[in-house]
Amino acid sequence: MPEGITSNSQTLSLEEFQKQQKNNRASQNMDRDAFLKLLMTQLQNQDPLEPMDDKEFVAQMAQFSSLEQMTNLNETVQKFTEEQKQNQFVSHSDLIGRQVMYEAGSDEEPEIKESLVTSVAFKDGKAELILESGDRTSVNKVTLIQEGKE
Repeated sequence: MPEGITSNSQTLSLEEFQKQQKNNRASQNMDRDAFLKLLMTQLQNQDPLEPMDDKEFVAQMAQFSSLEQMTNLNETVQKFTEEQKQNQFVSHSDLIGRQVMYEAGSDEEPEIKESLVTSVAFKDGKAELILESGDRTSVNKVTLIQEGKE
């Protein structure tokens, strides 16, 4: 009789685990550590008389491999993005001390102004020039770059 209770208890744990695994697949927000924990739990709680199907195990390992590759790709893209931001900052810092002409005013009545670049800032991921005149302008609105006045 106690073996029946233990067996039912293990079956219930396995059923709960399988339900969690299905929920995790549906959400697709599982990280690699959670995946490995679930896989290990499944292996530890499988019925010794009916072990996990080889095809299912290979499929889960393929999922893990895909997850690992996506994680690595995500990390690489994040590093690349950060490097691009740094490169953009460095390239725009070359404008400090230079005289620029830039578009100001509205789209209906554009006005061309001229000022010396004193610093470069980033706002919402975009370079913004801070000018001696007190204005701020996007790099995209610069129409001419000259050596600074001496």
